Amino acid sequence: MKFYIKQKVFSLTKEFSIYDEKEAIQYQVSGKFMSLHNKLELRDSHEKTLLRAERPIFSFRPQYTIFDMNDQPRALIKKRFSLFQRFTVEVQGRVCEVEGNFTAHQFQILDQGRQIVSISKKWFTWGDTYEIDIVNENEAPLWLFLVIVIDQIYEAQASSAAAASSSN
Repeated sequence: MKFYIKQKVFSLTKEFSIYDEKEAIQYQVSGKFMSLHNKLELRDSHEKTLLRAERPIFSFRPQYTIFDMNDQPRALIKKRFSLFQRFTVEVQGRVCEVEGNFTAHQFQILDQGRQIVSISKKWFTWGDTYEIDIVNENEAPLWLFLVIVIDQIYEAQASSAAAASSSN
C-alpha cells in the first residue's frame, strides 16, 4: 500500500502529515525541534497517539526507541558505524537493514533480503514529500513512523556536518 508523507515547511516543530493514495490524512507526526530527547509522536486521524520515539540523552551513535502507548518498546533504530549512512531496525525480534541513497532520499527496508518498505522523495513539491510503499498494510503505522525517524536522524547529521564545515 502506498502512503505519502509531507513535511510542513514553516514550523518550529517537526510536523508531518501522512496521506493515503486518495489524499486523505491517515496520520500526523509531531515533535519538539529543540528537545533534549528529540521526542516524536505518531497520531491517527482522530488525534489519538499510537507511537512515540525517543533518543537517549547519551549514546555513541544515533539511535531511537519506538514505544507503543503502553510504554512497551516496539522497535529500535540504530545508525551503524560506517562511512556511509547505514541503519538497522530491530522490530519484534527481526533485524532489518535500511539501505539506499539517503542523499537522494531513495532507500528501502529489507527483512532477510526481502524488500518490505520502499521510500522515494518526490521532487518539485512544496516541502518534502515522500512516497512510501509498504508490503504489509497491517504494519503501516510502525513502518511509516520508522521512516520519519530515520529521516530525522539523517537530517540532524547532515545539519551537524554542514555547521562543522562552515565553522572552519
